[in-house]
Amino acid sequence: MVEAPSVENQSWPEYIGTLVSEASQTLRTHAIDFSKFSKLVQQIEPEDNQLSGSIFAGSKNLKNKTLLLPSWDPYVAPLLEAVLQNSGIDAHVANSTDESIKRSLSMNTGQCLPLSIIVRNAIDYMESNQLNPADTALWVTKSTLSCNLSMFPHFMKKLLDNYGKGMEQASVYLGDVVFYDFSLPTAINAYLAYMFGGFVRKIGCNIRPYEKVRGTTDEMTDQALSMLNDAFRQGKPKEPVLEKIMKGFESIDIERTNRPKVPSSVICTCATTT
Repeated sequence: MVEAPSVENQSWPEYIGTLVSEASQTLRTHAIDFSKFSKLVQQIEPEDNQLSGSIFAGSKNLKNKTLLLPSWDPYVAPLLEAVLQNSGIDAHVANSTDESIKRSLSMNTGQCLPLSIIVRNAIDYMESNQLNPADTALWVTKSTLSCNLSMFPHFMKKLLDNYGKGMEQASVYLGDVVFYDFSLPTAINAYLAYMFGGFVRKIGCNIRPYEKVRGTTDEMTDQALSMLNDAFRQGKPKEPVLEKIMKGFESIDIERTNRPKVPSSVICTCATTT
């Protein structure tokens, strides 16, 4: 996918128009090589794949189970939840709080911190919603990349077992990051959820420093995510929703001024500490 032109080289209306055109084209073509995607689908492990005890793969094994997704991004995670729910999966995002993150440290014995945070959030969700752990699975991606990700499922299961209180009955589901293990339409919608969530974040970051009325960008961002969530959950056409979102952002009253440039690394650091 070609990156959207910089706002510095375009007027804001032109920039919005570029994003609308780009998103519309993506909706028509899905920006996916279907022949390649079909090969990926064929490579999915057998549906009865039981790896180790309560660690499993294969979407058919999720029958009558609630699937808990980690909240790795406040923009995209709820959209992925909606995508899975539209596909008939009882999926829910287990959100983090400052307090839950602090409590998760007591479970950590040297693993990557997000691992214990994911498990702590899942435990909190099961307890607060009175879910039966035996009918609940924690989602984690299948990967052999850095951070020893291939061991995450086993560490997660061990943390659940160590916690006890019935949580040892909860299972861990090994899935793909774009959900092609569920179905091709689910994978396409997941791809679009990642892209649209990123678009909303990018547009908000471009407008927020220049808004005349403080808070209008955040308000429009919330509306945009709500509209996208409903569209994915109900299986509605996405293009009309995108057009409404773009018009909403374009209507925000802004005043362009010279602003100091902040390196992205600094922005990321601030975002994780505030």
